[in-house]
Amino acid sequence: MNQSNSKFSHYLLALALAVFIFGGVVAFHAVSFFLVDKAYMTRERRPVVSTITLEYSDLTPKLNAVGTLIADQSVQVSSQVSGMIES
Repeated sequence: MNQSNSKFSHYLLALALAVFIFGGVVAFHAVSFFLVDKAYMTRERRPVVSTITLEYSDLTPKLNAVGTLIADQSVQVSSQVSGMIES
């Protein structure tokens, strides 16, 4: 009878340890979700807009190649502009 009691206590200890670890993981994720959500709600919101002032510049109207191309108009487009928005 002593041996079966010992097995039961080992199973009970293993179950308690598994519940403790599982509960700790769930509690950690719940608290981290709450803190991240709180930090996200209190942060300063800035609009995501990029603008620059247009500048006129000289354009070479000819490109030497096998043939000759003459541009009527041109636009310089870039994918990213750095800097702060000032009003």
